Amino acid sequence: MNEYEAVKDFSQFLFTIDNPVKEPLDILQEEPSSGEENNYLFPAPLDLGEGQEMQRVSLIDISATEDSITELSRAESRLTDERELIREFNQFSFTTPIPLYVPLNIVQEEPGPNLGAATVTEDSLSFAPLAPSNFQNLTADIGRGFGDPDNRYAWSVIEEDGFLFVGTLNVENGGEIWRTSLDETNWTKVFDFGTEVQGIRELVVYQDQLYAFTTGDIETEPSGFVSSDNGETWTEITGGPLDSPVNESIRTSIVHDGLLYVGTIDSSGAEIWTYDGANWTLEKKFSEDIETISEFIEFEDELYVGAWNNFGSYFFTGENFDVDVTPSFRRFFDVNNGGVLDTVEFQDQLYLSTWNFISGFSIFRTDDPLTGEWEIVTRNGFGDRDNAYGWNMAVYDDPLTPEEGDELYLGTFNSGFYDGNGVPFDGPGQLYSTPDGDTWELVDIPDLGQFTWGIRNVLVTSTNQLVLGTATNNILSQDDVPSGELGTQIWIADL
Repeated sequence: MNEYEAVKDFSQFLFTIDNPVKEPLDILQEEPSSGEENNYLFPAPLDLGEGQEMQRVSLIDISATEDSITELSRAESRLTDERELIREFNQFSFTTPIPLYVPLNIVQEEPGPNLGAATVTEDSLSFAPLAPSNFQNLTADIGRGFGDPDNRYAWSVIEEDGFLFVGTLNVENGGEIWRTSLDETNWTKVFDFGTEVQGIRELVVYQDQLYAFTTGDIETEPSGFVSSDNGETWTEITGGPLDSPVNESIRTSIVHDGLLYVGTIDSSGAEIWTYDGANWTLEKKFSEDIETISEFIEFEDELYVGAWNNFGSYFFTGENFDVDVTPSFRRFFDVNNGGVLDTVEFQDQLYLSTWNFISGFSIFRTDDPLTGEWEIVTRNGFGDRDNAYGWNMAVYDDPLTPEEGDELYLGTFNSGFYDGNGVPFDGPGQLYSTPDGDTWELVDIPDLGQFTWGIRNVLVTSTNQLVLGTATNNILSQDDVPSGELGTQIWIADL
């Protein structure tokens, strides 16, 4: 990357703070004095009309090298509004021998209902309206958190062989796996991992067996277990990513080309491993710049991986996951997009969602990631900057009208930072749906409770039912909130 590309990237940012700058900011440079090396970006100030004032931005000072571009990217990640971005960017200077004559405008748009291609409404869906009365609370009898309010998240949810399995996050008492039949509610705890395991982050079916992967504590590597009898008995598996204490968690998985792929969280560099039912193979060890493998998706016969670190989002493909197909605009069009959260294929397009605590999550879509051409669906949480996560997506294919009845569902995490009630992290999470990716509806769902900050899992079952697994505040203790407000819930609705 040279400095022209960096400038072009930088100029694409559109910011949405509460007090937007009304005018574009021009970064201007004067002609160098005689004998002075010309390493300025612009040859002269603009000729302003009478009575106009020029907003001058100081000379930029950094070499146009890959290292400096990396440092610039890291600097961007720490910024919260356009003024900070300008101040930070001014610390750098590009040193091309040929000045660039393109003015650099940092454009500030007024905040709007939704920034992106989508239209968001609260009207009923025309093809299959959902209302609170459509939903049944599968945890109503057993109680929130399956009777333990410290089971805060339905961290992983999967259907297999007529059963619904839920893996929980429970930092106090340890993660658990619960099972119920889909045709009747009969919850059974089929695994209790103890306090060394914070939660079951990933459930996946491979070779007709159910695999469970956990997150340990800061001193314990993740663990893996497999069941061939729908959770009645479990056998621990070892090796590969499960024998590395620096691997904090197996965060995601996919079955591809006959192998089970898993992605890890590792501050020394995330890893991708494959498993054939007996042996592990390390497919990729990223540098420490990539700390989290967050998502896999197979699209048009290619395997893609979403990743992040503290400074940005990444999207890779290729035989060795070394083909960077991250959208060409730095940090996925927004300086505060922290990472890829979920991906899904819907109507022949790949949809990708992010997390963003400043502007609200973004969603992008493309029919060919290899071209780098992405469309913005939203870049401000559908107009609600509290919608920090586009957390999980699921697709419903109507078997009666396959050409018209498709629907994409999205569950969010809602931070509560900006709603004005003075209680952060209070949610509530929201559910959106769309029949075409262009028009989205905020679905009317039951009251999930004040401290249900997100819908962690959205699942469409083989019986054409929509399952929602919720996540409640995982920071406050039970003594900090009213009784009955904590603990995950499982809701289901016929589609």
